[in-house]
Amino acid sequence: MRSYRTPGVYFERQDAALPAIGPLRTDVAGFVKRAPWYRGLEPPSWQSGGKGETNFQGQGTGDGRWFFITGGCWLIRTHVFRDIGWPDPGLLKRFDDVLLGEAIRQQGWEYHDIGPLGTEINTEPRRGVGQEQATMERQVDGAAGDALATVRYAGANLLQWRVAHEMTVRLQGDELIVADTAAHSYHLLRVQDAKFLYRRVRLRCLLRPLPWATANFYVHHYGNIDIAEVALDGTILNRGTCLGVTVERGSDGRLQVDLEYLSYHPTVSIGCSRDGQRVYAGDGNEQYAIAHIEVEAHDATVELSRVVDDDRIKLIDVGAQEGLQLKWMLKADRITPVLFEPIPWEAAALRDTIGRIPGGQVVEHALADVAGARTLYVAAGSGCTSLRQPNHEFLAPYSVAQWFKTVKQIDVVCTRYDELFQQQAVPRPDVIKIDVQGFEYEVLQGFGELLQTCLGIELEAHFYPVYQGQKLMGEIVELLSRNGFVLREIRPTPNFDGDAVEVDALFTKRKNEVLALPAAQQRKFALLSEVWELPPNL
Repeated sequence: MRSYRTPGVYFERQDAALPAIGPLRTDVAGFVKRAPWYRGLEPPSWQSGGKGETNFQGQGTGDGRWFFITGGCWLIRTHVFRDIGWPDPGLLKRFDDVLLGEAIRQQGWEYHDIGPLGTEINTEPRRGVGQEQATMERQVDGAAGDALATVRYAGANLLQWRVAHEMTVRLQGDELIVADTAAHSYHLLRVQDAKFLYRRVRLRCLLRPLPWATANFYVHHYGNIDIAEVALDGTILNRGTCLGVTVERGSDGRLQVDLEYLSYHPTVSIGCSRDGQRVYAGDGNEQYAIAHIEVEAHDATVELSRVVDDDRIKLIDVGAQEGLQLKWMLKADRITPVLFEPIPWEAAALRDTIGRIPGGQVVEHALADVAGARTLYVAAGSGCTSLRQPNHEFLAPYSVAQWFKTVKQIDVVCTRYDELFQQQAVPRPDVIKIDVQGFEYEVLQGFGELLQTCLGIELEAHFYPVYQGQKLMGEIVELLSRNGFVLREIRPTPNFDGDAVEVDALFTKRKNEVLALPAAQQRKFALLSEVWELPPNL
């Protein structure tokens, strides 16, 4: 048995008292190097090089000691957990205390004993019994469960990756040859599939840098977000939003890139970057040859649940035919979305993806000020569909008039939001987004007193009567003012040939009301201001 001369808590590869469990690999050092909190320090290992040591304590080994805090009470600032993305979503069952100690060491931080505080050691049973094989394989191997979907691109199928920004491609044999252009822009290829939305995506790519290459391999997330950048020699230059990334360089110079990230968009994008710049002017040369790409979609419930329910914005999206706005998609781990869509086939299309967000739901009702059946006028352009008939006399001069033509009428069930809330079918709203084509005023009335505790409202409004009998912008401002809201910003929409007919209007609670809110609600308001790109008004 190895003896240690320095106080601490140690583990090596596997509990000695427990039997080996089949073919389970316990590459703990590899797990550390794939972790999002890894900062380049060699993990503990008794192999030479562990913690950078080659002759630890004169024993001719690396330093294999893993230090962590045992029992008692930890005092740690919450921003520390946020900064390193803790808890690590890859830790499903055991070793979280040990690896938190390593995560802290990786940041160059220290922890100290501040003395007894009169706390008791937790004597409750452990989570699970021993090293149950399926869970441990999922954790230590990093496989994280079976893929829900796998798509492999090889040979001619590589051409399914379409040019999204300033690239050229050609198929040579079984390889896809990729070149950037001289334009100052992104240089990206992209595939799109709803199966990747709100999933943990694993991307494997085998590529060969060409001898004259001047750009790096780059993985991008829609919304100006870096996932990873890998240099031509395999060095990881940017870990971006990766949950984990490894690169293996073969003897033939080919790079096997293997990474995972949380996807908030149905697209996957790869391409070129240069010197840490995702937007650059290329030289038009062919940069690398791709042999194959494999994309897996895994359940992301754990990752999307890291923010507790009380801290998640309850987002009510009324008229959500096209799904969440991009700005809210990118915050799917911090919201609980409730989407209202009365058209049955549109609601069905939304449910599969929205249901992947914890607490997300699609309600197949129209909202109004009075419960009951109403006629929905389905328009030639689905985004023009309304519970009010279009005002063709006003619309006639505009190029969009054809899209307002009614092609179908269907009966829909309307209800007030506050009645659904009383039935505990929906949550108390923090943020409301309304796009119901001339019926916004009535929808707002249906929220009743719930408007008093709402933080912000985004809605489409009109200065002119696009629909028959609709309330216009001034009346909406007056209604919301009575409920403590102030108009923060108007953003014109370009739908009426340059005329200021339609706008997106953003309302929030007044400054004095926000300052009186509990801390949790103030944090939500700060997130809302960030998403809407508004000054926080505090």
